[in-house]
Amino acid sequence: MQTQDGFWNKEESYKFEATFFSIKAICRVVGKNDDKINKAIHSFLNNQEPNGNWGNKFDTCYAMLSLLSVSPPFSITTEEFMFDKILHEQEMIFHKPYFIHTSPIYDEKKFVKEIYNKTREIFNNANETIRIISPYIDMLYEDIIDLKNNNPSLNIKIITRPKKDANKRLRERIAKNVLDLLEIGTKGNLRTSEVIHSRLIIIDDKELIISSADLTREGLYDEFNAGIYTTDEDTIRNCIDYFENIWEIIKE
Repeated sequence: MQTQDGFWNKEESYKFEATFFSIKAICRVVGKNDDKINKAIHSFLNNQEPNGNWGNKFDTCYAMLSLLSVSPPFSITTEEFMFDKILHEQEMIFHKPYFIHTSPIYDEKKFVKEIYNKTREIFNNANETIRIISPYIDMLYEDIIDLKNNNPSLNIKIITRPKKDANKRLRERIAKNVLDLLEIGTKGNLRTSEVIHSRLIIIDDKELIISSADLTREGLYDEFNAGIYTTDEDTIRNCIDYFENIWEIIKE
């Protein structure tokens, strides 16, 4: 809602006040180096009168407070320190990796299937790309196919082991068909390798699960498996490089 002249609120009697609070809010959310803030500060400086004031005493106060909001802090109040500390802690909670697992027996025989639940959750967050490495697959393949049908522009890339390997390990009736269904459902974006052993899922270059669990009944329900979920950008970038390297090697 910033106006062309760099202020907020077109009414002369309120625009300095509204602009100060807008600058303060934007500084809190995205920092001081925002284009809208720079535009507003230039407007304040260009509107300063020869005597150093900005119109009446109230507008002068709001102009000076606005300039102080984006100036290097020479001192900081306890309130501002605590706000920054809480904000940092919230950011760390959001980006911090956390442990997920599958445990048939856990905490007084309580059944845990966190890897399955988290996998389904992040599948539903996908808008652009899903990358999957799983040596064996006999679960969630229907979810993958449905996601592609509901969003044809979604790019789904799967790396798994060949069908002959799958038939050795998986429930045979499902194993015979699942890779063919995924090949069709992903529009040919399924590649196989006999030396695949890692398990990871990357969603939209934003979310990552690395675990010991295959996308199988055993891996997601019946066995003890453990993994990590993270949104850390560096970790995800490295995993994408790892995935794409395998993808290209298999193609060659």
